Amino acid sequence: MSFQIKLSVASLALAASFATTAATIDFTGGAGNAPAFNQVIGDGTTMAVSGTRKGRDANITMNRGGLGVKGGVNHFQSWGRETMTFSFTSAVRLNSLTFDSGTWNDWTGKDQFRYTDSSGFTTILKGGSNYWELGADNITSFTLSAVGNWTSSFVSAVDVEAVPLPASAWMFGSALLGLAGMARRKVKK
Repeated sequence: MSFQIKLSVASLALAASFATTAATIDFTGGAGNAPAFNQVIGDGTTMAVSGTRKGRDANITMNRGGLGVKGGVNHFQSWGRETMTFSFTSAVRLNSLTFDSGTWNDWTGKDQFRYTDSSGFTTILKGGSNYWELGADNITSFTLSAVGNWTSSFVSAVDVEAVPLPASAWMFGSALLGLAGMARRKVKK
């Protein structure tokens, strides 16, 4: 194999390591409820959403506003100590999170959710906007907990992308192929 071909293959491998698949997953417009909600988000990564209410497993509901937790009503509420956990089969970057604009800060007052991810980062999502840019890198899960008085809303969308394989992995693989090629040449001589 010529040097130019080897260099081309290594360049393509390096470029591929920086490619990502971003996906905005819109949860609005569905109907029904189930123990979990599953979605393939690209590159074979699967997202699973599960819920709890008062410390026990609860179904995830889906309706015009997005995902909620099955309880007294199908919203995602603080008075039921409801949580939603989003788990991924491989590491992702969570770019943003959106709550339903129709129920955010509605008659129940100012909504608040505690966000905690697998890296240990925790913050409270509250205020006038129902949209947050999070930029959480290399996480495998995050949990939203309804907090505050009378929080009641739906999760409308998440924007995630698969974390690409690091360039060092591609370089290591290329080095192994190079060593195998050199060993093969020695055997032929």
